[in-house]
Amino acid sequence: MKITSWNVNGLRSVIRKGALDWFRINQPDVICFQEIKAYPHQIDYSTIHWLEEYIPFWHSAERPGYSGVVTFTKEKPVS
Repeated sequence: MKITSWNVNGLRSVIRKGALDWFRINQPDVICFQEIKAYPHQIDYSTIHWLEEYIPFWHSAERPGYSGVVTFTKEKPVS
C-alpha cells in the first residue's frame, strides 16, 4: 500500500500550477494533503479528473482560506 502526505500550503494553487502530476503518475492508495485552504466546492476537478477515482474525506477550516486537510483513498476505510 502506498500512502503519501504533503503540506500543500494551498491546494487550489498547487492544482493551478500542475504540481499534482506525481500523484497521477504514481497512483498512491492514500493521498493526504494538509493546509489545503479550500472547501470541496472550490476545487475544479476538470484539471485533476484522475482524482475522481478516489474517495475524499474533507475537513476544511471554518475560517475561509485557513488551514484544513483532505484525504483521498482508493478504497473506503473500514473505520
